Amino acid sequence: MRVSTAPGRWPVAGVIAWREAKAAMRGIGCYIALTVALIAATWMLLVDVRALQAAGLLVLANPFRPSVTAAVLVLALFFAVSAAVSAARDRESGTLEVLFYGPVDEITYVLGKAGGLLAAYLAVLPLLLASLALLAWISGLILTPTILVSIVLSVVPVAEIVGFGILLSVGIGRVRSAVLLLIGIVALLLGLEVAYRVVLLVPISDPTSPVLPLRDALAALTMAAAWISPFAWLERVVDGAMAGVWRDAFLSLAAAIVYAALMFGLAALWLRRRGVWRRGE
Repeated sequence: MRVSTAPGRWPVAGVIAWREAKAAMRGIGCYIALTVALIAATWMLLVDVRALQAAGLLVLANPFRPSVTAAVLVLALFFAVSAAVSAARDRESGTLEVLFYGPVDEITYVLGKAGGLLAAYLAVLPLLLASLALLAWISGLILTPTILVSIVLSVVPVAEIVGFGILLSVGIGRVRSAVLLLIGIVALLLGLEVAYRVVLLVPISDPTSPVLPLRDALAALTMAAAWISPFAWLERVVDGAMAGVWRDAFLSLAAAIVYAALMFGLAALWLRRRGVWRRGE
């Protein structure tokens, strides 16, 4: 049922967003995700520092580039899981049905959920920047201004990833199923890339080797996954901004905006098609 009107949509979405942001920030999961993100960033930085110690020479335009990319990917994955859990939990608990007795429709609900999780992501970013500044002080490496720009721009592809999580979960009645589906898709996308890189390491001396068609097939699948995966767009935006390749960064940003709008629209349509009732789940 849909009883909301357009003039009241944004205030209602704001109320849902505020509720979602408070739930995300009060839970321990957000801080565990931030800790894991910082561990990943520190580990990536240590790889380069150890290379410097071993070779005595290290020339990097932006030594924090792998660290920042790893950190935002970890945070984005957490918020994608949070989106999937939150939407599925609302259906499982009956909250979704109750909300739609008030001035809420499908797009209001989706925008509210996404807005709340994005607000929580924005609240975490100062902690991430402060931690990176501490790492820079300890390591003696320099934080460039492009790092701040790349982290700010990451909000758009993270919105796309949150929308992806909501899309996967709005039609699922159980939290466990929503999480397993999301993790399964992420594992598949990651597995394709890892498998392709492993196959590239296999030496091929015979032009009739069966490894060649396997490599070509994995290359095609990996390329397709790079266009489909919302995490790939996040990596493109962040890497492009930190490398100073602004044309590529902003083209990827524009694509991420379109992708995010598509995710929100499809999530709202799927929710409308399936309805908000638990159906005895």
